[in-house]
Amino acid sequence: MSSSITFCRIQNIDYSACRAEMGYPSPLTASMMWKDEAEQSVLNYLEAKSASGDALGAIEKGSVSIGDVAESESFTEPPEVNIDAVPKKPPRITFEYGEVNFEFTPLTIGTNFYISTDIPQKGESINQIV
Repeated sequence: MSSSITFCRIQNIDYSACRAEMGYPSPLTASMMWKDEAEQSVLNYLEAKSASGDALGAIEKGSVSIGDVAESESFTEPPEVNIDAVPKKPPRITFEYGEVNFEFTPLTIGTNFYISTDIPQKGESINQIV
């Protein structure tokens, strides 16, 4: 008896439908969008720090205190949270089927039967009869 196994092979995993369902673009488009968002985030941060510095520079005018600046930078709005199980559709997976092959050679078994009509009596063993 011999056997051989060939496992299945994954050819492609297409998750573009899953990404689209979650609202994510393709990786190339997403990288460009995230670059733009990062640049804007840095500019917003610099603007906020500049405004804080200007306010602290004008502290002698009495319009703002150090506590006001610290409070405005300490307590930001919490982010919006949305919980959902996404994606709803699984990715499309294409694969090649595997194989299992067996070569089986049946065996022949020789048997000899001896039938005895003698029935052992109480206290007698089969070996005594045969």
